[in-house]
Amino acid sequence: MGKERVEAFAGGQSLVIDDFRRLERYRNGRRSEVKRRQDKGHQQEIERFLGSCRGQVEAPDPSTYFASTEATMAAAESLLIGQPVVMA
Repeated sequence: MGKERVEAFAGGQSLVIDDFRRLERYRNGRRSEVKRRQDKGHQQEIERFLGSCRGQVEAPDPSTYFASTEATMAAAESLLIGQPVVMA
């Protein structure tokens, strides 16, 4: 059993991402599947961080980290109140 699973439903189709290795798509009664090697970008993130510490590459824009945190907090609030949460 994978440790991460994302399910999305929209536009008459369902998508399931399982452990970031497999994507299943259900549409019009048909199922399609794509398998990929798992790459969550951890190695690239570490390399970029160390490169920015050394002055070799530009540091990432910190606003992306704030946006990610805000989205996570909005999702948690939405689950608690059972309503969509609009982000500014």
